[in-house]
Amino acid sequence: MYTLFKTPNKWDVYAAATLAYNSFSYCYNGSDYDYISDESSGVGFAGQAGARYYFTDHLAVNVEVGGGTFASGGKIGLSYKF
Repeated sequence: MYTLFKTPNKWDVYAAATLAYNSFSYCYNGSDYDYISDESSGVGFAGQAGARYYFTDHLAVNVEVGGGTFASGGKIGLSYKF
């Protein structure tokens, strides 16, 4: 099997891009005299990079990081391939 990065078969390395339209609105009425209303929406971009390590043919641990104009952060988890 040919792989781009010549990584061992137990590793699955990936990158992704996201294009999204976000729509947010909220209201605040902290007291009878205060009222604030705001809306914010627009196009957002983000990118992610991650890797999975397969312990077995079906079970893996994964790590992913990402960031962009509307989201950033990371996640760690388990993946199961059916």
